[in-house]
Amino acid sequence: MHCERHIKDNPLNDIKLLKDRRKVVETFTNEQLGTLFN
Repeated sequence: MHCERHIKDNPLNDIKLLKDRRKVVETFTNEQLGTLFN
């Protein structure tokens, strides 16, 4: 509606984008697993 000039101000201007909440979980290497289980 804002782009088509139906309303003066864009109500979404103050909305922040959500952050990506996924964190990379480090895994064990094959060498670390071998050491752990031997």
